[in-house]
This record gives sequence, C-alpha cells and structure tokens, in this order.
Amino acid sequence: MIETKHIFADSTKKEWVDQLTKDLKDQSIEILRFKDDIEEIDLASYQHKEDDQHHLTQLSSYPFDRGFQRANNSWNNGIQIEVSDEKEANKLALYWLMNGVNYLAFVPKKENINWKEVLKDIGLEHIRSHFDISNPEDVLELLKHIGNTEAQISFSATKDRSQNETLLDQLRSGQKPVFCVNAFELHQAGASSFQEIGYALNYGHDLILSLMNSGFTIDEAAACLHFQFGVGNKYLIESAKFNVFRALWAKIVHAYQPEHNCSHRAEITAITGHVNKSLKDPYTNILRQTTEALSAINGAVENLLVLPYDALSTRKSALAQRMAVNISLILGEEAHLDKVIDPLGGSYVVDAICKELAAKAWNFFLELEKRENHELRMDYLKEHVKEKRERRIADVKSGKEILIG
Repeated sequence: MIETKHIFADSTKKEWVDQLTKDLKDQSIEILRFKDDIEEIDLASYQHKEDDQHHLTQLSSYPFDRGFQRANNSWNNGIQIEVSDEKEANKLALYWLMNGVNYLAFVPKKENINWKEVLKDIGLEHIRSHFDISNPEDVLELLKHIGNTEAQISFSATKDRSQNETLLDQLRSGQKPVFCVNAFELHQAGASSFQEIGYALNYGHDLILSLMNSGFTIDEAAACLHFQFGVGNKYLIESAKFNVFRALWAKIVHAYQPEHNCSHRAEITAITGHVNKSLKDPYTNILRQTTEALSAINGAVENLLVLPYDALSTRKSALAQRMAVNISLILGEEAHLDKVIDPLGGSYVVDAICKELAAKAWNFFLELEKRENHELRMDYLKEHVKEKRERRIADVKSGKEILIG
C-alpha cells in the first residue's frame, strides 16, 4: 500500500501564497480577500493549516458545531398547510405525507379550529409538525389530541405567555418543544447572520431562565424549545450560521450543567425566505431556493421548509408547491446529500468564517443581555437590524449587490 504522504507533498503557507501570486500575474493578491460588509467579515478566501483558527471537533460531541448525527445527514422535508377549512387541510396533509413530506407546518387562517378534524388519520408520532399558534389555550387543546406520543407540537409564543400555569403543569409531566424561538422573522427584516444568531441565543436564554424559575430543571427547560431560522443566498455564511448557533447554544445550556447530553441539542428548522425572490421572474427563484436548501443541509438542520417560489404572488400555482417539496427530495434521493455527514467539515475557509461569525454573534448576544428589560433589548435590536436593512437596500440600488431576475 502506498502511503498518501508520499503522493501529496506538504506545502507551507508561504509557498502557497507565492504560487497564488505567480498565478495572478499582474493582479494583487488582495483580490482574493473575502469581504462582506453586512456580516462585517474580512478574511482571505485562501486558508492554510498554519492559520490558527482551524480545528475539527468530534462528530456528535460537545460543542456540537458539526451536528448531532453520526449515521447520516437526513432531514425532515416540510410543507406549509393553511387551515381555513379543516377537511380540506386534512386532505392536503395526507396527500403530501404520501408524496415525500414528513414535516407539516400548519398555519391557521381562522379562530376556533377543530384540530381533531384537521389531524384525522395523521400519525403525528411518525413525523414532525409545527402549529403556528399564538395562545396557550390552543396548545392545550392540541396536546389532548396527541396524548403521550413523541410528536413535536410547537407554537410561537411571547415570553409572558410561556407562564401559563396550566400549560406549565402539562409540560412538567411530559416535555414537548412547544416554545418556538423565531429568528426567521429577523432574517426577513434584513438582519445579518450574527444578529440572527445573537437574537436567538438571547430569546432562547430568556425562555430557559423563565422555565427554570418556574421549577423546571435545565434538561426539562431545554426540551421545551426549538428554533426557526431563515436561510438566504450567501452560501457558505448561511451554512456556517447553523454550525455557529448550534455550538453557542450548547455553550449556554452547558453552563447550567445538564444531566443529559441530549439537552445541548438545538432542533433547528430552516425556512427559505422572500427578500431575494423575484415576482416578475418566479422561475429564477427555484435556483435560489436550491442553493439555500444546500446551505441548510450543509449546516445539518433537522427540518427544512422550502416555501413555494410564488408564495407572495397573487397567482399561486400547484407547480410551485410541488417544486418546493421536490427540491428537498432531489437533494436527498438523487444527490444523496443525506448520506454525507458534515460535508463542509475540515474546510479551512468555513472554519475561518465560523470563527468570525461566532465572535460577532456572541458579542451581539452579550449586548442584548446587558439590557435590563425586554423593551430595551428590542429597541437595541430594531436599531441595529434597521441599519443592516438600509445597507442591503443601498447596495442593491447602487449596483454593488446584483439580484438576477
């Protein structure tokens, strides 16, 4: 057997830079720098093992920046089901469950929904599900229908609603991830990745403390949360975002000394957004959604929700809905990306991005934590997200950022 070290000779960073300089001829090596003003990242797009920011932790080990899975890189393929007519919603849910979907995101379009009718014949214990509900009473009604199954039932709730005593009593007897930390909305407002991470850390930490003050252990409190993130078109940064958040969340949970290793886990749902999509040329959106889905898969998210490419159009089509489901199916069943664990692991460039992103996200989290109350934190958040949003708009208007389609 021939040892690989005799086939590929090692090169120093200086030798690498010298070769790059030679290949560039009259151009400056500075053109190979990776700069992103929104994310405030400035680093060389070429990296070497001699650089000090590179490391490779063990799979499925603290701080879990490489994910939690060891057997494969599978994810749940999601679809949104709007509920205005219970029977129709049930019919659609069952149809998509037979056509490649295993994550149902129910979006109520009216009050007093008959959830028993909506969930008829749906085996929640075999899939993931999300219910976009704003009050704990409806969650309690849902919990009656799912009983002790292992289904994930969750709802978007403000911190004060998490203190509903009846709901807390229910969760003490059996934890379910019913509190959704929704960073997707921040992503759609124009926030940077490090702001999105910092907000999710802060809001998640608030919920953890609220539950622990109500008598929950850190293990019980952590089991009651899950996270939603947006995913945009900055391919490597978006992939790094999920790894960075996962590691920083594990760091927060670890500080409270959980008994169970699984309590470090942050279940993440990635959702393709709207801000970079075209209404005039909707088919262009399919390409954007595909690269966004790739970023989420590279980041080892648990659930992937690709929204239809015409989701904001007045002319919604069955094709757009079908393609939203098919993108995920093709990436798994034809590209076999569900077989490759941590596909970006060992990439020096991704390591460098992660290091930069983690430092900025953690500092943003600490800035939010410094604020004495929720109102002051929201004022700080809105001010800084507004700055990023205006910068994005200015970059498009000036032609610095080009959106095709």
